[in-house]
Amino acid sequence: MSVATVTRFRERCFEYFEQAIEHKEPVFVTMDSGNAVVLSEERYHLLCGRSRKRELGTLAGKMSVAFANDFKMSDKELIGV
Repeated sequence: MSVATVTRFRERCFEYFEQAIEHKEPVFVTMDSGNAVVLSEERYHLLCGRSRKRELGTLAGKMSVAFANDFKMSDKELIGV
């Protein structure tokens, strides 16, 4: 995990976003009024418990869908069979 002041983050925000997204490394940004953490969307969903993904048959690779871990529905119920 990288640590950057808000000033440094502003100067190099693209690099820090790239680090968070491509390398899956969070960036810790410090400010006088508080701190923040920049995460990739994938890591954010993992933290929120939305990591279960399902493929969509013929649409596989073109789109995806994810459900919360506590979601209860069979595949047949989902597609209406």
